[in-house]
Amino acid sequence: EFLPDQESWVQVQSLPSSLFGQERDAREAARLAQEVAGWTQAQEEDFKAQAAALEAWQASPDSQEALASLPSLSLQDLTQDPVYLDSIPSSLEGITVLSHPSPAQGILYLKLYFDCSDTSMEELASLNFMAQVLGKLATQKRDAQALLRAIKTHIGQLGFSLVPMAHPDRADRCRVFFTVTCSVLDSEVDQALALIGEILTQTRFDDKAAIQTLMLQNREYLRQASNQAAHYFGLLRVRGQATARDAAREGLTGLTFLLWLKSFLADFETKIPAYQDWLMAKQGQIFSRDRLTLSLTGQAEEGKLEALIRDLPLSSGALPDWGYYQASYPRQEGVAIPSAVSYACLGCLLSSFGGQYSGQWLALEQILSLEFLWNKIRVQGGAYGAGFSIDRSTSSGFFSYRDPSPGKSLDTFRESAAFIQAFSQDKDSIERYIMGKMAALDPDLSYKAQADLADNWHFTGYGPDQALALRRQLMETKPQDLLPLARILDQAIGQGAVCLLGSPDTLAQHKDLSLIDIS
Repeated sequence: EFLPDQESWVQVQSLPSSLFGQERDAREAARLAQEVAGWTQAQEEDFKAQAAALEAWQASPDSQEALASLPSLSLQDLTQDPVYLDSIPSSLEGITVLSHPSPAQGILYLKLYFDCSDTSMEELASLNFMAQVLGKLATQKRDAQALLRAIKTHIGQLGFSLVPMAHPDRADRCRVFFTVTCSVLDSEVDQALALIGEILTQTRFDDKAAIQTLMLQNREYLRQASNQAAHYFGLLRVRGQATARDAAREGLTGLTFLLWLKSFLADFETKIPAYQDWLMAKQGQIFSRDRLTLSLTGQAEEGKLEALIRDLPLSSGALPDWGYYQASYPRQEGVAIPSAVSYACLGCLLSSFGGQYSGQWLALEQILSLEFLWNKIRVQGGAYGAGFSIDRSTSSGFFSYRDPSPGKSLDTFRESAAFIQAFSQDKDSIERYIMGKMAALDPDLSYKAQADLADNWHFTGYGPDQALALRRQLMETKPQDLLPLARILDQAIGQGAVCLLGSPDTLAQHKDLSLIDIS
């Protein structure tokens, strides 16, 4: 990657052109005119007849015989239960190790979970930025460039992130883990583990210019992402009102983090000294062996993991319990973005109205997304997409994507329960919707992704028995099972949180929204 012969380097500059689109269209129009000029009258009439015949064929309905010829599966074809990868817990140097077998020879996947659930709601954004700078700043042993070269030499992939994990039974609490993820060749394990320990315990936070540059990069990335995938941020925002896990997730990676970056950069010189001290204190507090759970996919040689564990210090204070996180922003919000299209999101917590996560809810999720929201918002409303989702905590969310009429989409969301009531009374079977959901329920996963799922189940008290029971519930769902769910959904939507992201002119039509400025 580093070529010593600088005389052979070439600099290429790509300059934008405001006329490129017009020039491209003009070239295409000229090409088409040239083609048409070469047609005879008979050829032109023949081409028009062919186009009309094709259009008529595309618009005509398929016959029952043609539809019956399409291959399809039935629920009877899904009798075999899937096998899930399980975590095998053990103890090493006094910490919990979650082991997973892997067929990949010569590669080790490691994931370090440091419990930082004692971080306050107000500090989550600050902690998330810490994850963004680790591995990019100098350590006590080497400068930032030398560290980057060492990482590229000895580690296949290295990442730092914050992951909230839900309590198995309580929506008002969760755990937050500072995670370190890496993949490494067997021959590089010693060097890789030494580098990880160095980054965690010896990173220096005294380079103000580097920290400011990384902040600016993160802010610009989030500003672009919040425009291109605004529904993702909108869903984080509305679901953040539902559970502690969702509130923590939004505080870490949602609009709260973007607003924190904006505020910090506006007064960087004043805030940076205290933040540097906070980073050093957090470094010493979080990265300790008694806060660590280690996940291992593959086989490590004896003694190598012990060295990493011993190099980590012990905590000087009390270990964290479950964290309590709650959103403090308004439940009805509008976010101005530089876009001609909008994004509408509505979130609610079904368990507040008696809803319990089940296979029946997954069937409802599939039917509502494909049969109602897609037709009403995508086909009839002209949006690029729409959907509904629910997770194990019964936190649920509606969204529309690149939507010309977000206000109408919010009204459509509120009509969902009435649609489900009518749908369940009109249908004798919902097998095809169940089949579609089954495919999404058990996707093909790499061994690393399976290990991540098994880790999540370990921390949240979930397991293969519950997953199989959910699968069977889904397979056994009947149309009439959706009727009581529709009543719960109607109540929850009535108390739902709303986030609308769009142009200032669009937001001006919704006077009840509290506005957020992320510019």
